[in-house]
Amino acid sequence: MADPHRSGRTIPGEIGWKPDAPDAGGAGGGGAHEGPGLVLRVLSIVPFLVVGMVGVVALVGWALMFVVGYGEQEAVWTWAAGRPGGEVATEILLVVLLGLACLAGTGLALWAAVHGFGAASGPRFWTASQVVFGAAAIGMLAADRARGDAVGGAIVGRTQWWITFAGVILSLVLAWLRARAVPAGDDRDDRDDDGDAG
Repeated sequence: MADPHRSGRTIPGEIGWKPDAPDAGGAGGGGAHEGPGLVLRVLSIVPFLVVGMVGVVALVGWALMFVVGYGEQEAVWTWAAGRPGGEVATEILLVVLLGLACLAGTGLALWAAVHGFGAASGPRFWTASQVVFGAAAIGMLAADRARGDAVGGAIVGRTQWWITFAGVILSLVLAWLRARAVPAGDDRDDRDDDGDAG
């Protein structure tokens, strides 16, 4: 057997030893799974961007209807004139809570889009996303089964209702693909939480 020192090679454990290319790949080098590609990263945050845009529209509509008074809708301040204080307080509280809900939903959706696109999104984030989208799909099916055509026709047409449902299912599938695309043993969400706590 040839002496490795005479052939100019080093052996594992000696100074200057480096793994061969196959060893490097097996140890998590270039051959390791590096996570989702750009296309999947972009597609997976589209649902969050859509929700964020809907939230922005809702905020604008809330301001026009209740604060400014648009069209036949009377501004809450005009409506409150001459009415009992208790009734006015209740109405204003509902309007403020509605605005805060729109603002919180918009901010959360946009944060999820930014976080989901970045490298910091780990399995816990995408598992939580699957739970949210799955709950939305189940809720839509339950409402549709309970009230039938009345649910779809109350806000949008029947076709738009099922298009929305298909979009929720697609969002669920994309979140599942992102969760699967995270390299095995990756605990980025856990490390982020530990870093924030520290």
